[in-house]
Amino acid sequence: MSSELAILILAAGNSSRLGHAKQLVPYRGKPLLQHVIDHAKESQLGEVYVVLGAWYQELKSEISAVNILRNENWQQGMGSSVATGVAALSPHIKGVIILQCDQPYLSASYLVEFAEYISDKILISDYGLASGPPSYFPAEYFDALIKLDGEKGAKAIIKEHMGKVTKVPFPEGSIDIDTEEDLKHLFEG
Repeated sequence: MSSELAILILAAGNSSRLGHAKQLVPYRGKPLLQHVIDHAKESQLGEVYVVLGAWYQELKSEISAVNILRNENWQQGMGSSVATGVAALSPHIKGVIILQCDQPYLSASYLVEFAEYISDKILISDYGLASGPPSYFPAEYFDALIKLDGEKGAKAIIKEHMGKVTKVPFPEGSIDIDTEEDLKHLFEG
């Protein structure tokens, strides 16, 4: 395991479009959030942190073997969760991989492949028609990440530095859980 990398899983939202905690949706015998945690740990890329907010107590009691951070301002959006997580990292961390809690096709093998591209550039996952997490930010971007708030997460930082961004193919990354329709497709697909 690298002592210079951290993995930050964003799981603070209240799943307003779904109507219940997507972090706890059963997937392959465990909550979706635990599924993501297990793959992050299995990758052995670095210490794993989870940012919780809404449903903090319920989620905390359902997940295991991970560093839990609490975003008291989770209502402000994903940017505040990124800021909470990055601010809590040790000063010796040289880069952070940011994951979301609702990508069912995330795997340890993809994370290991993704990490092979780590350099001094920002990494994002290329879904084909779109891109997004997993993403990676070298420490030089930590100050900007800590200043984030709002719904957009780190997209503004990525757009501002597009010349320093590498895309890693992950077609299945476009599949995430936001609505009952997404759940239906996941379990019927």
